[in-house]
Amino acid sequence: MTSDQTRRRMAVFSVHTSKPDDIGAIEVVFDNQLAAEEFAAGRSKDPGVLSASVTRYFLSELGSRRPISWFVDGIEQPRRFDRHPYPTDGSESPPTNPATRQQRSRTPRPEA
Repeated sequence: MTSDQTRRRMAVFSVHTSKPDDIGAIEVVFDNQLAAEEFAAGRSKDPGVLSASVTRYFLSELGSRRPISWFVDGIEQPRRFDRHPYPTDGSESPPTNPATRQQRSRTPRPEA
């Protein structure tokens, strides 16, 4: 067995906030899910924050990113597959009808 196979999988949990017209970025990373969720719940109550979410990653494992939970005004929101993961348009709830969702711009990026 190689050293990579014997090492323990290390999970980390990031907290990401959404604000009007700004998806934002990861604000903090925890090594404990409960601590991350408590922080996200509190952060989602801050002025100007629409929601805060928790995402799990396993270190050095491509494709291990998984959404864990999201909060609005300190309340954990239901996990549904018919919603936008991070509502950033200022609406109180994301649209649930796929036909009413706005399509993302497909404008090609300029080459560097």
